[in-house]
Amino acid sequence: METTDYYEREARRKHPGIADEWVERVLSIPQSQELQPDGRVRYFGYIAEAGKWLRVVVADGKVHNRVFDRGKLRKWGAPMKLSIYYDPATDTLSLWNGRAASDGDDVADNLTADFDQEGGVVGFTLEHATELLAPVLSARLQHSETVPRSA
Repeated sequence: METTDYYEREARRKHPGIADEWVERVLSIPQSQELQPDGRVRYFGYIAEAGKWLRVVVADGKVHNRVFDRGKLRKWGAPMKLSIYYDPATDTLSLWNGRAASDGDDVADNLTADFDQEGGVVGFTLEHATELLAPVLSARLQHSETVPRSA
């Protein structure tokens, strides 16, 4: 991870509780990013271990700053965790966030959205899952690299 002088001199000192591993995680799989007016790019990722959103600023391809972003935590909250269930007897795939559903609507062929009492989405149910997902998964597997196993 290449860094600016400011990062080494100031950011590490001001925010010693932020692990380099977390910075690298946010940069490798950002959950959001924004372009600043000065051309720097802000990358955001939720750090479950800290219960906070981490903002990593990159300038000219180098990490320039890192800070826990309290504004994003207030605005976005923590990411939703989904449980995934597959029932082979009915070939049904369900995604559910754990909240109680009070209503469901068909939103597309074989796809139902489940809602809570306030109208928020709490899950989705996909019928005929293997039939619908097999072509997508098969195509992805054909294009993925094979990683040799060590003996």
